[in-house]
Amino acid sequence: MSPSTLQPQAENKAGPSSIGTELEFFVAVRIDDGSQPTVPKMFASSEGNPLVVPEAGSRGRALETYVIDHVRHTITLALEKKLRGKTRVIASPQDLDDREARHLGPYMGWTVEREGTAPMPEDILGQSGVSDYMWVDLEVKSPALWATDGAFLEILDVVQALQQTYWTCTPPTTALQFHYGCGKDYIPFRNLRRIAALLYAADPLLAQLHPQHRRNNTYSLSNRLYSILAHGLTESVANGDSEAPETEPEAPDHRGEGSDSQREVKVQGSTKFKTVFARGMLTGYDISAHTFYITDPDTPLSLGPVRVPRGYTCKPLGILTAVREILHCTTTPGISERMGTLRERPAYDFGAYADSRYMRETPRRRQQPKRTIEFRQAAGTMDPDEVVAHAKVVVRLCEWASTAHLAEFWKLILDCEAGESTPSWFDVFDLLARLDLNAEAKVLQRSMAPRYGIEILDEDAGTAKYPETLDPKAWNWDRRTIV
Repeated sequence: MSPSTLQPQAENKAGPSSIGTELEFFVAVRIDDGSQPTVPKMFASSEGNPLVVPEAGSRGRALETYVIDHVRHTITLALEKKLRGKTRVIASPQDLDDREARHLGPYMGWTVEREGTAPMPEDILGQSGVSDYMWVDLEVKSPALWATDGAFLEILDVVQALQQTYWTCTPPTTALQFHYGCGKDYIPFRNLRRIAALLYAADPLLAQLHPQHRRNNTYSLSNRLYSILAHGLTESVANGDSEAPETEPEAPDHRGEGSDSQREVKVQGSTKFKTVFARGMLTGYDISAHTFYITDPDTPLSLGPVRVPRGYTCKPLGILTAVREILHCTTTPGISERMGTLRERPAYDFGAYADSRYMRETPRRRQQPKRTIEFRQAAGTMDPDEVVAHAKVVVRLCEWASTAHLAEFWKLILDCEAGESTPSWFDVFDLLARLDLNAEAKVLQRSMAPRYGIEILDEDAGTAKYPETLDPKAWNWDRRTIV
């Protein structure tokens, strides 16, 4: 049987969702030499403690090994004797006998290693007592987990154990990343295309969840602003894979097409969650000439039949036009290339689908390409509830995009497009409410409020104390859910 005959069959099989996470953070370490260093202010009320290392193993590789082994043991203890059914995609080495699963070999269990790229900022080291400790950068990776309640509890338990055992620090140099997939299988092409379209449109709204230092970060560049698609890649460049699944385009040809004109539009109040942010308070990216990294604007960079100025000095493609192009795309390399960036890494990375080996009949034994979409823009955090809330948002975005009717899907795209230019109409909390993520919105609001100088007084009532520079009376508090 040829690969081309197998692909449509595989295309109809959408397996359950899976999720993996990567935590980047620093651990405070002190040498067991009898001294009592100052407790930094940031850890005055911490549940954890600095990791005390024997003086004999306090240097170089010995220190690194001691810290990694200690953190690994803490994770093992956190999960010991907790039976939650099957949460892991690869539950045993025997599961790797399936050729389709071999790319998940490194993701059978929780791993701990040095992060290696994130420095501890000087402004933090300069705080009283902080430099009295050594700071070891770590990256903890979860196994590939089925997106179930048990898996989210497992993530919660691990992060909570780390938070309660150590002094952990997540400066702006750290990130929180997620990998969404369908277990050992490829994400079906139609689903992949839908997810790409939604993430392109929702990117400016989702950015509202994250601090400024994660926007326009070279490790998580906006797909909406910096992707190849945003700067003019034409349909003919990336739609030539003869082994592509036979999937028809599904984008409406006109702005209003795809919606039911006979359907009555109803407006109902949202009673599940009252955010302390009025519409218009939150903004996404600043789309202006100053937004783009201008390196050498006079030197063009060739991209096949089109030419894009080096440094992205041209205005990015509009959301509706770009979404239509994604939904008309017919190959996985086409989607991957469109959502990629010229340099660095995008916020939503489809690079695993750049390979034309997508859904081939016999996968190679070694060097199998990954099969996940990577979400890279969240800031580093060791708040257990926040980590899980972000994970659930990732899963819900992908599942909703994959299953929504075209009319419903296109309606959300239109609202995202309107929200980019008019935040007082539609913002990230409206998006989360539309996706039934009110509980997650409440959690994420807790980390967002301090960035705006807002003190939440009553989470359920949606009341808060605002700084003098942020007058709540000047904003639109008529938060509605349009159904």
